[in-house]
Amino acid sequence: MKFEVVEPPEVPRSEVVRESPEIAPAVAVDAGDAVAGLAAATERLSADVAAESERIDASLAELAQVIARSSAPSDGEAGPPDNFRADRFRSAGGEEGERGA
Repeated sequence: MKFEVVEPPEVPRSEVVRESPEIAPAVAVDAGDAVAGLAAATERLSADVAAESERIDASLAELAQVIARSSAPSDGEAGPPDNFRADRFRSAGGEEGERGA
């Protein structure tokens, strides 16, 4: 038996461009001052989280508007069509039959 090595095809990169929140500028820290480095990293992380939180809040507000519009009550209730015959769903004894049985 002979086998060929087959390389998987290149996966095209998604053309979706993600908008990243504005990143807080990096603060230059001395290599020996670990506490200052951690404080700067914490500050950047907090700024990133706050920006992402604002973006998520805006998306959720937009989603809530879409849901409110789609679930708005209609003018009247929809009833069965005029040619609907309910008696077709009753058994010979006059009781409603079980579906799927």
